[in-house]
Amino acid sequence: MMVLRENSPLEMLRRFATYFKTKTSESVGAAKLSFNNSLGKGYISLYEVFPGLSVWVYNFNLKKGLYFTLEFISRGPIYFGYNVEGYQHHKLDDEEKFLMIHQNQNFIIKGEPGAIGHFKMPCNIPYKSCYLIVNPDKINANEGIGSRSISQNINDITTSCGGGHSYRHLGELDMTTGMYAQILVNNDATDLIGRLKTEGAVMNLLT
Repeated sequence: MMVLRENSPLEMLRRFATYFKTKTSESVGAAKLSFNNSLGKGYISLYEVFPGLSVWVYNFNLKKGLYFTLEFISRGPIYFGYNVEGYQHHKLDDEEKFLMIHQNQNFIIKGEPGAIGHFKMPCNIPYKSCYLIVNPDKINANEGIGSRSISQNINDITTSCGGGHSYRHLGELDMTTGMYAQILVNNDATDLIGRLKTEGAVMNLLT
């Protein structure tokens, strides 16, 4: 089991790189780890759309199931996710049983300070998933056009996500959302066209 504490997305990616016995390749606003070893094959990537909004992508096939815990911090991020292929299990520390988050299902997860989230990814099947990591404080402090449009609604989102309490929402199976999530999972291009595709898909997915 791997133990994580909520930190910047890049610092958490570096922690995953240690677990998968590899290193991250990092550039301005983006980072990626790739692995092909006894643990499996695939990659985890990270892309910052603007301060306070990042895209996190899982795309791998594990030989051994991944189980990690995440300790949430004060005023931490909200995680908006979608499983493109495969599934995962999740539970909060006050729950006895894991719940399955299915393929083609969207979800929202937020933890209160000090709470622990438990995550399990299966082995021997392809797993593709994307997360939008929204940090309300950084978005509210950012003056960018895209961030302003999101910050107008972020306080309402935070309130509807249980205020300062842990919260999880599992949506219906949604193929329309999946079209945008697939763009994020499959788009490796880092040129202008690739960035525009990513940013357009992010806005549609968040909506």
